[in-house]
Amino acid sequence: MEDLGIIRKSSSPYSSPVVVVKKKDGSNRVCIDYKRLNKITTFDPQPMTPPADIFQEMIKMTREHDVWRGMIATPCSTALDDDDDDDDSLV
Repeated sequence: MEDLGIIRKSSSPYSSPVVVVKKKDGSNRVCIDYKRLNKITTFDPQPMTPPADIFQEMIKMTREHDVWRGMIATPCSTALDDDDDDDDSLV
């Protein structure tokens, strides 16, 4: 596997046991036991931004309209959910 570039030699003080297991279809599965590494790893959660918030920010930057098979990007200053729908109406 080293010749294929899948693994490489390391001088790290941390190592995890590796076992190669035969799958039902005859191919190999590489299994690594990270239990010891997990014991010393500090959990550092990063809150994920809700997708709706990301989309609202994207909408503020541009709106795309597919008009007669053409794509037009129009800069906008308001979000789609605002009370003033006059600026994003199509006829």
